[in-house]
Amino acid sequence: MLQMAQNGIAHQTPMDLPSIRALYASGQTTPAAVITALYPRLEASGCVFIHLAPLSQLLAQAEALMAIPSAERSPLWGVPCAVKDNVDVGGMPTTAACPAFSYTPEASGPAVAALEKAGARSDAQRTRAHHPDSSHTALTHCLVWATRLRATQVS
Repeated sequence: MLQMAQNGIAHQTPMDLPSIRALYASGQTTPAAVITALYPRLEASGCVFIHLAPLSQLLAQAEALMAIPSAERSPLWGVPCAVKDNVDVGGMPTTAACPAFSYTPEASGPAVAALEKAGARSDAQRTRAHHPDSSHTALTHCLVWATRLRATQVS
């Protein structure tokens, strides 16, 4: 659940793909509002993330998404995703949890590129694929979408 404010009233919002998409579609929130509300929890999560993009960078990405007309927004438009740290995300260090292995790819790997093409935002690199903190439960849905998108591109 994510604490969001609407018309000055705080409420809990589930962090799953259908809920995020419904909030965006209804205009009740924006990608910038989601990342602003989510970021303090991401920062406080300790060693869950190998790399967390700076808030200013994520807000700039969110603002760029807002420039896309509603009719042209893809299925994962504005959905926050964290990616396992052995999968390349362009501009973020890939480490596989081993500092000696670290490198920063210029481009994202195929699965992440498919997510990004579908509108998802890669906010962080995680140390594990799953974690009890539900801040990024949309990640699981994003990975399912990436698999479907990749399968569609191959066939």
